[in-house]
Amino acid sequence: MRLPFVHARWYRDYKCLVHECLYCRNCGAVYDTIGSLLGLIKLLLNRVPSKIIAVYKCSEIKLITSIGNSEFRGLFSMPPFVIRAMIEDDRIAEEELVELEQEPTVDLLVDCCSNDNHIVKREAIIALRKFNCEKRAEETLIRALADTHWDVRRNAAITLGEIGSMKAIEPLREIVETEVWEHLVRDAAKSALVRIHQKREQSTD
Repeated sequence: MRLPFVHARWYRDYKCLVHECLYCRNCGAVYDTIGSLLGLIKLLLNRVPSKIIAVYKCSEIKLITSIGNSEFRGLFSMPPFVIRAMIEDDRIAEEELVELEQEPTVDLLVDCCSNDNHIVKREAIIALRKFNCEKRAEETLIRALADTHWDVRRNAAITLGEIGSMKAIEPLREIVETEVWEHLVRDAAKSALVRIHQKREQSTD
């Protein structure tokens, strides 16, 4: 009899906590969890909800893999038997695995910035730092400064500073003045403004 889920060790985070993935074969969701297998079994019975770190649709975990940030774990960091189960369940095709290894385009990353999952948005924003002030990216990042999730706003500010966006100066100043509760967002906006001014001075030398 086929089990309704596949469980495997996934990765160790910066706090040295071991994360495990729990792939649900019925709905296709991927759970990022911390805890023992016994805890995961309880989780399936609607107990111990604090063990869930994040939940991804299969489409979202594919997007995160396509984005390809080295600090974030995607499909290719999972044990092969988890990926095989996804293939058997028609959640992913073998041809897609090759496509997921290709470098992301600006268009893909900009599209990801509109995703409902804040982690997908955050990872796309981080990846946009490599594209150095493309107009499509710049406008998207400025809009992301008003996102409902603080970590999306924080990373949008950091990325705008990294690419030296002159258009972002006023929106970043507004965050410094109005971001009351999330000091990490405010600090990121301040640092971004300093970085933008440094880049402007370097370009005029």
